[in-house]
Amino acid sequence: MRRLATLCFVLIFCLVGCNNTQTTYCSYTIGKEGWAKTHSLYYDVAAADSLHNCKLLIVVRNNDKYAYQQLPLLVTHNLPDATAWQIDTIVFQVADKNGKWLSKGWSGIYESWQTLKEFDYLRRGKYTIKIDQLTGEDYLHGITDISILLENSK
Repeated sequence: MRRLATLCFVLIFCLVGCNNTQTTYCSYTIGKEGWAKTHSLYYDVAAADSLHNCKLLIVVRNNDKYAYQQLPLLVTHNLPDATAWQIDTIVFQVADKNGKWLSKGWSGIYESWQTLKEFDYLRRGKYTIKIDQLTGEDYLHGITDISILLENSK
């Protein structure tokens, strides 16, 4: 029995050790009151040095109460070297002109992914990513979560 457990441990260690992809995932859940236009979402990410390409992805989850076809976001970040701030605008197309959700989902929650930036490298450090909604609504309803993924890829 002990031999089997050791073999399983070595196998899992080898499988995990062979994976060169490192992903950092941070999520912010929006409350039932909605996303206030004055409420910025902040994500603090610690990253190791990377000699691989990196991608910053934004993940949006919405429910049936979201009333728009698009979700415009203002993303401010200090990637890839933490010395300069960059501002990007990203527009998620979440529904077609007839109101049909473009993303897949279950239980009334739909998830959309979009790459914001790709980097040739990433220095070790702590980074901050700030996301604001640009719809103009005082309280934006129907958005359940906004997440970020920082992914190192081969």
